[in-house]
Amino acid sequence: MPLMNGFEFLKRVTIDLGPKLSASIVIMLTSSLSQADAARAKEFGFIKTYFDKPLNIKQLERVASWHKH
Repeated sequence: MPLMNGFEFLKRVTIDLGPKLSASIVIMLTSSLSQADAARAKEFGFIKTYFDKPLNIKQLERVASWHKH
């Protein structure tokens, strides 16, 4: 992202949307293999899951299952 990194974006969206995020499904997709980054992402309570790149079909199927009626 040219103007901010992912964690800066998460901080900003938390400020801008606040409680509205609890109704959202937020998925973090990252190229970072750092366990510290995974732990940091979990601090944002609205992140439903954290995937490392490359994304695979099982991960996509998992996400799709959240949207089935």
